[in-house]
Amino acid sequence: CIEELNSLSAVQNSFDVQLKKGIRAVMGFISKDERRKIISSVCHVNRVIYDVTQTVGKDVPFLISPVVDIGEEKVDPLRDRRVAEFMRKQDMEHCCVEPWSFGQEGEEEHKLKSAIGIATNSSGQFIVGDINDLKVFDSSGQFVKDISIPNDDVETKLYIHDVATDNNDYIYVLVRYEKGTGSKELVVYEFSNTADLHHKFAVRREDWYSYTRLTVNNSKVLLSGRLLLSGSLSLSWSRVAVYETDGRFVRSFGGETLVDAGDITAVNDGRVMVVKGRGSCVHIFSEDGDLLGSFKLQGHYINPSIAFHQASEHVVIAGTEESRTGHCLLRVEIFTKDAEFVRSTQIPEVGNYYTSRMTVTKDGRVAVLLRNEFLRYYKSKVLVI
Repeated sequence: CIEELNSLSAVQNSFDVQLKKGIRAVMGFISKDERRKIISSVCHVNRVIYDVTQTVGKDVPFLISPVVDIGEEKVDPLRDRRVAEFMRKQDMEHCCVEPWSFGQEGEEEHKLKSAIGIATNSSGQFIVGDINDLKVFDSSGQFVKDISIPNDDVETKLYIHDVATDNNDYIYVLVRYEKGTGSKELVVYEFSNTADLHHKFAVRREDWYSYTRLTVNNSKVLLSGRLLLSGSLSLSWSRVAVYETDGRFVRSFGGETLVDAGDITAVNDGRVMVVKGRGSCVHIFSEDGDLLGSFKLQGHYINPSIAFHQASEHVVIAGTEESRTGHCLLRVEIFTKDAEFVRSTQIPEVGNYYTSRMTVTKDGRVAVLLRNEFLRYYKSKVLVI
């Protein structure tokens, strides 16, 4: 019923004119008052049905919640920033679904400080890499426990680079060693689903990058990275390295075609997607590393994050852009695994927080790890959409 309501021509026209404004708002076939009533009523009904489904225990995930198709884009009437601003002027902001956050509540030692990796498991828990240990939160954002990264050498400092989980809820952590002698090393830790250390292996020196991200698929560990030239944002090398979970090197690819590699995800058919670190493009590779193509994003982001949702077979990209006020806007874009555009939603301003990593829960909730890099010490939180 909601899909039918949202697809009515009067509804689509009202949202189209209101969001684009300008001369079209003056020349619209529907009066300003009538347009206001239509949008307000549609958002109200969408919110009532959303609340009913929540009450009876049937969560409608963000990935598939009904939208209003206005031609060039598909608008989420419950979460879109522009719709929220309009509803706020009508004193009806209660009809919008606000994202909620966690990571800065409770006891001081439970708060996120400089988190840089996030993953989820089949229980809906969130596993966050925070400097040199893992913090586990339940599906409601309540702190559960810490998982320490074993370190046999007191003179060696450990720093987490990224976190991932597999279908068996094993946890993989990419860690940078900094030894007292000045030498450095990248190591992948594999923990069981009960958080026991199962295995660890060193990453080959030639697969070392200034900026490295991690994903796991089909018993393979995949690392994407780029090497930054000293004192410059110019890029000298980017590629993907593939390892067996026991540490055996399989292959590397992308060196010839991959520029400015950012986050990485693996699709259930074996294909690999790498989002550009500074730009608006996603590259698609075969399981063997052949470049199959690429697709454009609507936004232009700094270090966006990408994830694949198994149940819906959707690819999700989250990134931050600067608004006119100088604050950051978070945008979430969704595509099919065949690169067909599904929807894009602007989330209200997130202040001076920038996207660090992102994960999608089994039931389709998008959890974005944000970092505030303007503070003397980084401050992190997780925003759940």
